[in-house]
Amino acid sequence: MVSVGTRTSFAHSQVLAFHDPNGAIANLQHFLDLAKELKLPITLCDVKIVDFAVLETLVGKIGMPIRGEITPVLLLCGANLDEQVSLAAHHMLATGYDVRLIRDLVFVGNHDLAHIHDLRLVQAGVVPITLNQLVYEWAAMEMDMHSRSILLKFRERLESIERPA
Repeated sequence: MVSVGTRTSFAHSQVLAFHDPNGAIANLQHFLDLAKELKLPITLCDVKIVDFAVLETLVGKIGMPIRGEITPVLLLCGANLDEQVSLAAHHMLATGYDVRLIRDLVFVGNHDLAHIHDLRLVQAGVVPITLNQLVYEWAAMEMDMHSRSILLKFRERLESIERPA
């Protein structure tokens, strides 16, 4: 994903999703299906305990950013904000990625403390975004009509899911 100010395009984006064991994150699978349809690289991590070795393995799978080229954007989602996601966000920032946290696609173990994790991530340089905003920005910036059509249809599906009957 390429950043233009705070807006994003999916051209240089990659997805890093942590396993949601209880299926508690609404729309996570829908987003992963969209990413696959847009041919975004997706790395899934189902390791429960994330440590430095796991993070380095993920960097190996995703690839290191190349100095002098457009900084790739890493879209983080999945479980758990207070564990895997926060640790991965900090590590990927240090590795050189532009990190976006798709906040409504991240499971929070302790809602009372979520704001602390959110603030800490923002201070480190992570940009929080909602799925709806991400898809809107992608669609607004996309020049390929086929990709734009996919994004707009996805956005309509999202709105119909979120809108009460």
